[in-house]
This record gives sequence, structure tokens and C-alpha cells, in this order.
Amino acid sequence: MALKLLAGPIVRRVSADAAWVWIATSEALSRPRLILYGHDRAGGRWIRRSESLNAWSGGHHMQVTARFHVYLLAAAQRAMPGLSTTHERRAARLRHARLPHDMPIGYDVRWGEAADDEKGLAFLGALEGVVVPPFDRPTFIIQNPNRPGFRALYGSCRKFHGHGTDAIVAGEHVLRQNAGSMHHRPHVLLLGGDQIYADDVPDTLIRPIQGLARELMGGSEPLPGAPRPERLGIRERQAFVEGAAGFSSGEAANHLMTFGEFAAAYLMAWNPAVWPRSLPTAQQVARDIRPRRPLQEVAQEIADERRRVRDFQAATGAARRLLANVATYMMFDDHEVTDDWNLNADWQRRVARRPAGSRIMANALAAFWLFQAWGNDPDRLSRRSFMQSLASYANAPMQGGAGLEREFLHYHGWAFRTPTRPSAVFANTRTRRAQTRAHQRRFSPLLAAISPLARNLPRLVGLPAVDPMLAYRVNTAPRLMDAAERRRLRALLSQARRDDRRLLLVTATPLYGLDSLEFVQQIGPLLLDRLSAATALLDAILPETEMLLARLRSVIVSLSEAVQDPRRRASLLRNAEVVIAALARLPGLDELAVELRKAVQAYVRLADVESFHADPNSYFDVIDAVAAVGGRHLTVLSGDVHYGFSGAARLQHHGRALDIVQHTSSATKNEAYGGMRLILSVLQTGVFNPSERLYWWRSGDRTTVIPQAHPDQDIEAVRERAYRDEVDAQGAPHVSETFAYVPRLRVPGLSGFDQLAELHNNMGWLRLDARGGRHVLLAVHRPGEAPRRSIPYTWRF
Repeated sequence: MALKLLAGPIVRRVSADAAWVWIATSEALSRPRLILYGHDRAGGRWIRRSESLNAWSGGHHMQVTARFHVYLLAAAQRAMPGLSTTHERRAARLRHARLPHDMPIGYDVRWGEAADDEKGLAFLGALEGVVVPPFDRPTFIIQNPNRPGFRALYGSCRKFHGHGTDAIVAGEHVLRQNAGSMHHRPHVLLLGGDQIYADDVPDTLIRPIQGLARELMGGSEPLPGAPRPERLGIRERQAFVEGAAGFSSGEAANHLMTFGEFAAAYLMAWNPAVWPRSLPTAQQVARDIRPRRPLQEVAQEIADERRRVRDFQAATGAARRLLANVATYMMFDDHEVTDDWNLNADWQRRVARRPAGSRIMANALAAFWLFQAWGNDPDRLSRRSFMQSLASYANAPMQGGAGLEREFLHYHGWAFRTPTRPSAVFANTRTRRAQTRAHQRRFSPLLAAISPLARNLPRLVGLPAVDPMLAYRVNTAPRLMDAAERRRLRALLSQARRDDRRLLLVTATPLYGLDSLEFVQQIGPLLLDRLSAATALLDAILPETEMLLARLRSVIVSLSEAVQDPRRRASLLRNAEVVIAALARLPGLDELAVELRKAVQAYVRLADVESFHADPNSYFDVIDAVAAVGGRHLTVLSGDVHYGFSGAARLQHHGRALDIVQHTSSATKNEAYGGMRLILSVLQTGVFNPSERLYWWRSGDRTTVIPQAHPDQDIEAVRERAYRDEVDAQGAPHVSETFAYVPRLRVPGLSGFDQLAELHNNMGWLRLDARGGRHVLLAVHRPGEAPRRSIPYTWRF
């Protein structure tokens, strides 16, 4: 194989002490080094200096196979221990100097034994794809520590065949617009999860991914207790990953399984040059689907998918430029491994008993380390044991698999913080989770108070009685961090607090959901009230619509089962969408529509068992950690939910004030569509999301939540009684909280209907001023797109 660039260059951890660049190639490079260039301002333009900066260079080399090499290269103004030295220029004299800020720093990756044999990115034909005008090299900037204004692009959820326009183009557009401005160019790119979708792989792309994987690994990769992956047809992996691996993803028809497949998916997400010249035709895909499907049945489906994949491919060049010119930090959510990854203890035990499940997770985590985690904190994550176990596995998968699992399945030090001001602390909410509420078997007095009401409501429409505690008993909501991970988070926040009084936390899932009425996680059976009322209205108004009625009743009956089965949640939502879509075409059903919308809204929150409020202890873990380090002001960046929104909270925590601002980005490429988009469009208006006050009590692992203001007047008396009982029993609440959503878009001519969410694919754009007094979130728009009427959000401490 001739030398070619597989991915990169990607700018990773950057500070005044050192800059790191990641690159993957098909052959080994001789004495690779990272060369930095300063720039001078002349005539309103930046001019690159002809001489490179006097910097020491060293790095790490990970040879996965003979055809797959990864380098993490550093350039610094003093020697760094533990790295192989490849380049040194007067480092001793400049030992205490720092890399320059307030200027673009250009870079090149060079290799070769002698000066006349030296090669660089231009040799690989890479410069054209990564340079952003007006520069002739890829560049990055270092934040001025004396002027701690902070600018960050952030996003998550980029799926090969996701709906909507790829917002990575919008992020690159921000870079292009501000490339030469040291006052407006982004310092960092923060990616909060789901950089690839390992479970949800398009039919069109699974064979090209397998082909690239074989090229990287030099052959096929066996899995324990599994057929060779290449022998499985398209859409034939769902049954395998459910049965042999124990996974729970409902979209796993083409699930990635081998390390080579995971690596190939990352490469294709970041480099257009590794894509095949042409994708498989619809006929080729249909012929390979198992069980076989006639072409006429799947032709349109495949055509739509191919179009979305092509849109992704067209934007991959923009992704490559953005990663090559902005310091990038990344964290997993679940789709880098599989949907519902480590959902709870039951999920973990089930998968651990299946050798195939453990091997697939180890493959996924090894790829995550190599492509994402390594560059976040190279000093800590350049673990020799990781490199050795991965190399051993790649050369002998059957013999090296146990070592790979031992290294990656039992490592949990993924949380980290960035060397910026403020430091962005990335939380790990996946690999060290605590007990679920179902295992804790603790019940809220509020649930006990409403039990008779919830128990009898189904009888109103002729349904069997439902145990009102059932939804609570089977609630699989995990506590997102166990004691060890909570200590890790607190330590990182403490370190960040010493550098800057502003705290910045990056979480995969939002700390606050769009529907902040998340107390439905505590009183899930009340959802039966909503659905039952809607069913009764439907029966009375439209007795002839038996099909719709039967479908809605099936939603009610299977609700409790769906709470514990992620695959059934999607089916329930589809049923609800059919009902609402049918009713939307019928006149005079406003009251019914309102009831159904409330039901779906409550259900969406109930079904999301991995939010911070699903188990309120998870929410308190963050609040307690911030308070413990003396934090007064917290900014939270998140994603995961595929729609962007902002909110602000003011808390009294044991008598101390805490201000929280949260900004959630839309998906980068995974836009809601169809009935779900319609539902979100209605539910995210200000009318359905008023400001509210919550009161919390906590005793050990027991948390009680009393919403003081809520539009459900039918339970007002019950709530007030529960509130009085709690006050009598425990006195003043430990935490009182006022939370409000911030309108994002104004609906012309409709007062009170400000939209709270950005439903289009989008990247967030956060700016903190140097005084720490203001947070501003601006919608990021794609080039050529007319800006929507975005409302800038300002918060002053």
C-alpha cells in the first residue's frame, strides 16, 4: 500500500506549554515531527514567518497494523519527558518560554532522515483539504491567559444517514468567517458524544466500511461465539447483537462489531478521501439484504438513505478542515459503542455474560481511545498498556482479545478538563454508574399520595386496573455516576475552580431537559391519566374510529413494559404519532389534541431514563460537586436530545446561591423528522413550558421533588398536601430552584409563542467575555442560509 493519509491532521490539546496534533497514515513515517510557524500582521493581513518557531518536538507512535499507523505529535518550548524525541532546536535556551498567543500558529507535520529528504503534508496532498484562507498552512490559536475571553463551538450526534443538513458545515463557516480575527475565532471545538453511530449504520455504507476495515487490518477479524462478520448479510446483525451480545439497541441491523469496522467508521467520518469512488447501487444493496427483499419494496427507502449518506460525505471535507484548525476535545455518549450502553446494572451483567458483547465493547472503547480520548489528555492517556494490548490484538485477534478486554473494559479515567480559562470539565456518565432507583426500592410520599387516583383511572375507559407503583418499580433510570466517578468529577471541578471562578461543564445529556417538568420520572403512573382521558374523549367524539382507538389503547396497556424495554419505546412513539397525525386532519378536536400532546410530552420525559432528572440523585451529584468546590456560577454545555435550547436556573443550596446557565446544541446531523418533529414543534413553544419553582429534599439516596407551579390543576390539591406533609416532616427544603427557559426564536405576529428550541441540525457557539459577566449563545447558520430570527441570550452574574 502506498503511503497515504488516512485521517487528520487534527489539532488536539493546546496550551501555552505544548500543542498536540493527531494524524493517521497507511505507512510508518521516519522521524515525524510537528513544526510550528508564527505569523506577523502586515497591511491588515497575517503573513507566515519563513522560519519555524524554535520548538522541541516529540511524540507517540501507535502501529496498529503494518497498514495502519497513528501519531500523536507534540511541539513545545521545552523537552517533554516520556516522548520519543524527533526534533530539537535550542530548547535549553528557551526552556521557560511559552508558545505565542494572540496570533495564528501555523503547523506542518514533517518526516524524513535528512533535510534534503524531508517531506510534509504537501507531499500527501493534504494541504489543500485542510487550509483555511487567508493562510497557507492549517492553523490554531492559543487563548491569551491574561485576557480570558472564551469562545467555543460545541456539538454532538453526527450520523451517516441522519436527516437534515450537516451542521458541521456551519461550524466550519464560523471558522472561515473569523479565521484571521484573534477576537472572534473559536479557541476550541467541544464534541459531547456520538461522533459515530456504531449501532445505527446505513445499509448503503456497511459494505464499504467492511472493505476499509479489511484494508486496515490486513484481513478479517473473528469474534468469539460469532460468525465472521463479513458473512452476515445487510440487516442481519440485529438478532446477533441482541442474542449473542446482549445489546438492547433497536436499530442494530448493521451494528459495527470488529475493531477494524469501528476504526473505518471514524476515518470515513473525518476524511472524504477514504470513501469509495461510488456507493453500492440500490440493486446491490437489495440483493444483499437478509432476509431477501424485492428491489421494488426497498428501492425508495435505499434511494432516500443514499441521498442522506451523500449529504454526509459532502460535508466531511468541512469536518476535516474544522478539526485541523481548532483545538478539539471529545467525549463519548453511547452510540460510539451501542445505544443504551451501560444503561444500568442489569444491562451490564447481561452483556458481561456474553463473550461477543464484551469483545464488541472492547473494540469500540479501543477505537474511542485511539481516535478521541488519546488527544484529550496525552500526558495521562498515553498508556503503554493500551498500545501493547491493541497491537497484540490487531496482530492476533483470538489470542489478544482477552488482553484488550482487560485493558479497556476496566478503565474508567475518561473524564478530563481542558487547559483553557475557564477549563471545560468533561463528565463521564457512562462507564461508572450506580444503582438504579428500581434497585433502591425507595418510594416517594408523593407517589403514595396519588396511588388511589392513578389506580382507578384506567377503569374509566374499561381497561384493567394498573398498579400505580409499577412504572416506578421497573424504572431503570441509573444514577449516572457512582461514588468513585463523583469524586473524580469533584476533583476536576476543584482544579478548574482554582484557575477561574467560572465553571464550565460538558455533559452528554442535558442537566435540564426541554420539558423541565421532569417530576413525571417520579410519578410515571399519572401518564395513564393523560392517555386515558384522551382515549375517553376519542371514544365519545369518534366512536367509529375503532382502529385509532385500539391503537391508542395498545399504547396505554404496554406503557409499563416499554419503560423497561428500549425497543418498545420506539414502537409506542410511532403509535402515538399515527394517532396524532390522524386526529390533526379532523376538525373540532382541539381538546383531544391538547390531552394527547400533554401525554406525549410526559411520555418522552418518562422514556428518557438516562437524563439527570430520571434519577434526581444524578442531578444532585452535579449540584453538590459544584457547591463543594465553592462554585457560584456554572455553565453547562450538552447535546444528545437532537434539538437546541437554553435555560437558566437560580438555586439556594443549603443557604448558598448558585447560578446555572445551560446551552444544549441540536444534533450535528440527526434531525427529528415526521410526526416527532411536529410534536416537538408544538411542545417547545413558551406556552407549554412556563417558568417554575421546584423544591427538593434529600436524605441519603432518597430525594423528594415537589413542583410548586404546574399547569395540571387536577392534581393541585394532591401536590399541595404532599408539599405540606414534606415540610412538616423535614422542615425547609435543602434546595429551592427557579428555572426558566430562554426563547431562541420569535414567532412573527404571535405574542407568547416564542420558540424555545432549535429543531434544525446546528452547532452551538458559546462566548464568555473576559469579565465573566455574560454568556451569549448564538445560533450557527450554514453558508447561504437566511438567518432565522434568533434571540441572543445574555446572562449577567
